[in-house]
Amino acid sequence: MNKLKMLSVALLPLLSIGVQAADVGEFAGMQVAESKKSKSVVHVYDREDNRVKKSRSVLKRSDDGICLTTKTSNLDEGAYTNWLVVYNNPEFCTNPDGIGGNCTFADLSNEDVNGTVMWVGANIVGPNKKGNFNYCVAEGELSHQVMFGADGIVDAQKAEIHIRIRNHGPAIYSDPAVLGAQLNSVGGGCASGDVEGFACSDVQLIAHPGNF
Repeated sequence: MNKLKMLSVALLPLLSIGVQAADVGEFAGMQVAESKKSKSVVHVYDREDNRVKKSRSVLKRSDDGICLTTKTSNLDEGAYTNWLVVYNNPEFCTNPDGIGGNCTFADLSNEDVNGTVMWVGANIVGPNKKGNFNYCVAEGELSHQVMFGADGIVDAQKAEIHIRIRNHGPAIYSDPAVLGAQLNSVGGGCASGDVEGFACSDVQLIAHPGNF
């Protein structure tokens, strides 16, 4: 089986999830108000809070959900997942980050913040080291893997939206099951305890402040 066929097999779990990155077309009719609050453009940052060159993230908000497009660079070749971090009530956050957000993971312990962390998309980065990620998420929608929280996005106009780009190591084309896990789960292909694998980590970060 060639790499292209194996990749198609590996992506089957991703494509069958339902309302996720594979279903962007479902939101084609989403009405986004032409206002300053409907769209934000921010930089992508590395783990040391340095701007990633030739990278940006565009978030469009509507009354029903969000659509987000990220173009970034300086990524190692391999498999990547994107994790959506939602802070529904950012006015209660007390731990601003270094990349323009009012909230960090430390604020998730505050029930008033009402946060959710979940898988939102994935892609494979090639030799050009460029990553392209596109997806839409409706209010109240939860993905197939939720790491924290239960409400998703409550108010798309208000919520602070963060994205964490996670590196799962070289794409394992020779094993479609492993490749599928690399693209669909937080620990796919990753070393953990006695389990051998890649030392996965969140390598790039994005913060879109909420409107409150």
